Amino acid sequence: METKPTSVIELMQLKERAQALLCLSFCKFSVPTAFCEMKIVTGFILQQKRMKIWMDGDLKRKGIHAYGGDNQLNRGEESSFEAIEQSRVIIVIFSHNYASSTLCLKELVKILECKVSEKDKYEVWPIFYDVNPSVVRNHSESYKYALMNHESSNEKEVSEWKKALTLAGNLSGWDLQNTTNGKESKFIDIISKEMFNKLIDGPIPAGDNLVGLGARAEQMNLLQFMGSNKVHTIGICGIGGIGKTSFAKAIYNLMYKHFEACSFCEDVKDAVNRNGLVYLQTKLLDDIMKDVDQTDLNISSVGEGVRMIKSMMQGKKVFVVLDDVDNPNQFEALAGDLDWFSPGSLIVVTSRERQFLKANHIEQVYEIDPLNDVEARELFNKYAFKDKHPQDEFIECANRILHYVDGHPLALKTIGSSLFNKTLHEWEHEIDNLQSSPNVLIHQVLRRSYDGLDAAQKNIFLDIACFFKGEKKDFVLKILDVSESFFATNLSSS
Repeated sequence: METKPTSVIELMQLKERAQALLCLSFCKFSVPTAFCEMKIVTGFILQQKRMKIWMDGDLKRKGIHAYGGDNQLNRGEESSFEAIEQSRVIIVIFSHNYASSTLCLKELVKILECKVSEKDKYEVWPIFYDVNPSVVRNHSESYKYALMNHESSNEKEVSEWKKALTLAGNLSGWDLQNTTNGKESKFIDIISKEMFNKLIDGPIPAGDNLVGLGARAEQMNLLQFMGSNKVHTIGICGIGGIGKTSFAKAIYNLMYKHFEACSFCEDVKDAVNRNGLVYLQTKLLDDIMKDVDQTDLNISSVGEGVRMIKSMMQGKKVFVVLDDVDNPNQFEALAGDLDWFSPGSLIVVTSRERQFLKANHIEQVYEIDPLNDVEARELFNKYAFKDKHPQDEFIECANRILHYVDGHPLALKTIGSSLFNKTLHEWEHEIDNLQSSPNVLIHQVLRRSYDGLDAAQKNIFLDIACFFKGEKKDFVLKILDVSESFFATNLSSS
């Protein structure tokens, strides 16, 4: 149970520890289970503490763990500076009593020194919680009196602190009152989404205008796979164009820094068709064994490739993503057995078929669902209106398209792009065309899912598509005269 301060001295000590600093780091800290650690301490005020709890929880659900919780308030200046140096994105939470803490001010100077010395490495995002940015920038109101109090014992440092506050007050950030009219939950949601999108902007381009990835990361609880003493496997499945590859790239960009070596094998099916399995085995080993001479990776056969992967993967905690795998031979040649990998390694596999992932003993399988109505509208507007609010006369047409597409990301992007800057008459004409013949690009992507079915699955699919669309499953089973198990095996996997 938390104890209340019993004296003015204790109260001042608590305020001194109330550092309004949040460091989003891509580096390893002492806590092995965290994959993206931060330091969040938002102050002594009750409302600020509540905000810290909400922000901590919201970020954690997205796979971002808060470094510096309540049990880490005593870490001190040295460890705070270390956390700052090892971070990429630093969020400073300004409150009305921020300037009363000398440690907060010292940290702010350190943060801005890092930003100035290595501009490309650090980003600083201020949050103005219960104070106007102009108060911070101009050292007025509570900041004026706090700095006056410091001058008696820290005269030399006060001038540095004033410069740092002025610079920080001019940085682009978030103002609680102006952003969401003081609504904390909505405010935190906006911030955490921007953080998540920033963090997934890693070494692999995940695409522009990503929508809904944060919510899907919450479902996966990625933190459970960090710091483990075993090899974990994750499967991501869904129909063509639903966003499996984009999501796998986002996961890779979030987590790659926490492994000794990583490899992202994109579009395995197509790569094998064009270049063969040996090519992919060589790429995998080349990514993992950066320090090995290329001449030592001369693989003559798939069998030799398997032997080399089993030998070279040992002793390294690796992160491997195999994207769009559709054949057991592909999986067996690249990650056929968990014994190939050292404890703490993580293997992510994407496939259109859930059953394929289960058959290859993938530990946890996540299905990518279509976007919900809010997400679908947001994504469509990004392409059809370039984020601008649609004019009233286009809303009905937009609603018809959203209903037709039913949350499919690729279709939303493709159709939205084709309608950008078009007249209302052209929109209506395009909608009529969609009713009679689908977009060629969308048809090609979805056709790959159909082509992957066997003859029996294709017959069932066509029967349902032509005669039973929208009917209840039990009714369809009875009419088609197939069992529940047959239905589950032949339809749910596709």
